[in-house]
Amino acid sequence: MRGSIIKRGGGYSVVLDLGRGPDGKRIRKWHSGFATKRDAERARVELLGRIDQGAYVEPSRLTVAAFLRDQWLPGLKAQVRPGTWEEHRSKVDVHICPAFGGERLQRLSPAHLNTLYADLLAKGLSARTVLHVHATIRRALADAVKWNYLPRNVALQASPPRPGRPELTTWTAPELRAFLKRVEEDRLYGLWLLAASTGMRRGEVLGLRWADVDLGAARVAVRQALVAVGHQVVVSEPKTAKGRRSVALDPATVCDTLGVLLKYQDDIARIGGSKAKELLEEVRAELRAAG
Repeated sequence: MRGSIIKRGGGYSVVLDLGRGPDGKRIRKWHSGFATKRDAERARVELLGRIDQGAYVEPSRLTVAAFLRDQWLPGLKAQVRPGTWEEHRSKVDVHICPAFGGERLQRLSPAHLNTLYADLLAKGLSARTVLHVHATIRRALADAVKWNYLPRNVALQASPPRPGRPELTTWTAPELRAFLKRVEEDRLYGLWLLAASTGMRRGEVLGLRWADVDLGAARVAVRQALVAVGHQVVVSEPKTAKGRRSVALDPATVCDTLGVLLKYQDDIARIGGSKAKELLEEVRAELRAAG
């Protein structure tokens, strides 16, 4: 086994002799695209070293777009949540493939990535969004290495922007009280109050079912969430085990929620099914018992 350097046109190629195949024919692999003989010699030494280490990757004409769209995204679909997959797909289609989708995967360099990041920042994207694009590329290239398409992950040598910690702006207690006062006649008042008093996420509040509500015990169970995936609303489970939890309700929230239930009891019974009707009966019984 040996490697040689051959001048072709205006550049140089490294030709690896990998011995003979089962049919007795010589196996030669060409690695082209080197501007100088010195570059080709460095590549020859590196390629022979990879062969010795069992990490050799055969040359391939597979493009970045073909790898991402035809292999990586389909394989990723069974590994991540629908919302996460959609985020990766969006970044592939909107940012990555338009930039260098036609480039051969094995010719991708840190310079390609850094140029993309600079262009996205110049277009007005935030550093955090660009960092998310980088995360998609890094994960995809890590799988390309694992699947023996690449010898290394060039995203690890790239320089994505580092966003600072965002300064969170929250309402003061008087501002929150003013908001709740303003919407107390809204039919979704119970939702606003629940979000304000528990800190539950928007998707968690929207994902609550009647079966998750126990006003007698003053608790709600977080078992699912509603999230937007590809412009469609879908049911999703909590991301972590800690996300599946029971949330305590304070007496004021329970009392106000009871009032909302009674105020809109006809609509609730009509669209909420048998569980909603049972809940309304429990509410009426508790109020009767309380006099």
